[in-house]
Amino acid sequence: MRSWRLLHARGFAQHQTDIARIEQAATRIRIFQPNIVPGLLQTAEYARHAIELATTSEDIELGVARRMARQSILYERGRTFEFLITEGALRWRIVPSNVHVGQLNHLASLATLANVSVGVIPWYAQVAAHQSTMLCLFDDTSAYVELLNGEVTTEDRNDVAQYAATFAALAQAAVTGEDAIAELHRIASELTRLA
Repeated sequence: MRSWRLLHARGFAQHQTDIARIEQAATRIRIFQPNIVPGLLQTAEYARHAIELATTSEDIELGVARRMARQSILYERGRTFEFLITEGALRWRIVPSNVHVGQLNHLASLATLANVSVGVIPWYAQVAAHQSTMLCLFDDTSAYVELLNGEVTTEDRNDVAQYAATFAALAQAAVTGEDAIAELHRIASELTRLA
């Protein structure tokens, strides 16, 4: 377990570099996000707002740049990505409406990549698992969970298997492919009308 205070004391950009190193070692990355768009899928403007909410570090612009650089992994052959995002996370407005709609359209575009699966867990879905914080699985070797005050990483085989089973249960509630893209466009359209 590492606290955000200690992690960000080295600078938010350094933390992005550390995460990139872990991502580069994996060929399969699974991420569940219940409250915000995952970093690997964020636009620069959305990322800037998200990072400003998460840290008082003075290297925010460098942190944004490194988060954007991390996204090049999405286009590398031999890697697969599975994202599960709750409808609540997609509606949670941490940015102005135009930035939010742009973010949702960006997600819809990324969902068309052959090696990227974007699953949306809609409000109406019944979910057979409880996971209230961000969960990331790197291959079947480690799990990373974010907490309010920090992050926990485990390589214990039983822990990783338990998190993988939770991810699989969450995935059962998600819509993917064209259905997920339709959900993203529906939410974007509603936000546009509200704005």
